[in-house]
Amino acid sequence: MFTHNEEIRIAADTIRQAARERIAPLAASIDATGELNPEVTTLLWDLGS
Repeated sequence: MFTHNEEIRIAADTIRQAARERIAPLAASIDATGELNPEVTTLLWDLGS
């Protein structure tokens, strides 16, 4: 069974990886338009953030 700290570490690693691989490539477009891409919103929702 995971400890609370281990669960938090796993969640943080998962979110960090998603940010690096799926959000960062969209950052320039988000910055240019000032609008959050629906794909990002869906991803964060799916990750439980």
